[in-house]
Amino acid sequence: MAAVQFHIDIDTLSPVVENADRIRYPHGISIGPRIIDAFEIVLITEGTGTVTILDHTFTFQPGDLFIIPPGIRHAYRSAQAVTHYYVYFHLSQTERRQRASARRIASAVSFSDISLSATHVSDIPFRIPAFPAVKTALFEALAARRKSADLRSLAADTLSLKHLAVELLAAIIETAAGGAAHARARFSKSTAYISAHLAEPIRIDELAALEGITPNYFTTEFSRQFGMTPVEYLSRKRVAQAKMLLAEDMPIHAVAARTGFRDQYYFSNVFKKYTGSSPRRFRAAAVSRVPG
Repeated sequence: MAAVQFHIDIDTLSPVVENADRIRYPHGISIGPRIIDAFEIVLITEGTGTVTILDHTFTFQPGDLFIIPPGIRHAYRSAQAVTHYYVYFHLSQTERRQRASARRIASAVSFSDISLSATHVSDIPFRIPAFPAVKTALFEALAARRKSADLRSLAADTLSLKHLAVELLAAIIETAAGGAAHARARFSKSTAYISAHLAEPIRIDELAALEGITPNYFTTEFSRQFGMTPVEYLSRKRVAQAKMLLAEDMPIHAVAARTGFRDQYYFSNVFKKYTGSSPRRFRAAAVSRVPG
């Protein structure tokens, strides 16, 4: 199982913009699964639906922004009118030349294997909810400049696109950092409880009570802030802990018990869902990499 990390360093960024525009689908949208050999940024301005990135599905609504790394399979679905801005870009000319390697590994990764990081930000989620409306102007400016640019002959147009793209990415990083901090602060009690009690049964009503809200509201707000349900968040935390224990060559049944799974069979199914590998195969690969 390959692990892929895409790093955005805003201080040394020299983006190459392939395309940028605003498009409306009046009768809904059904695109993909597809693979783009460039970063794809999409900002939804009208409509609701779903975005599936590899094995993970997000719902979308106006104001949601999505970042799709190059070479990663994804699809969009909606039965109603959808309008969105999109930008296709490479981080640099070097990254542009290396895009074929991302396509080759795309079939070998799952969503949980991918991280997207940036300077001063540990992780940017692939879905950024409630992107500030005032910053939509950056998409408008980039789309207008790309439409009027002559990239074959005018270096000034290329440079202008780079500056606009850097400004947009900086705004995304700033928004993502604030959103992540807000989510951690808003649900600090429940997420801390999850981390401290992974081996125990954990109920949604218990987590909601810690935050002082109803279970339904807890689930809705948690999903909106983290881009995943509380149950999925818990499962991913347990799988991450299981990976560490398996790498220590702990027996699989013991790992299942230590990470809160009711039995070894259920643990194996959940582990494979999020990693694409069985616990036995993962442990064998991890142990074989340890120097003898």
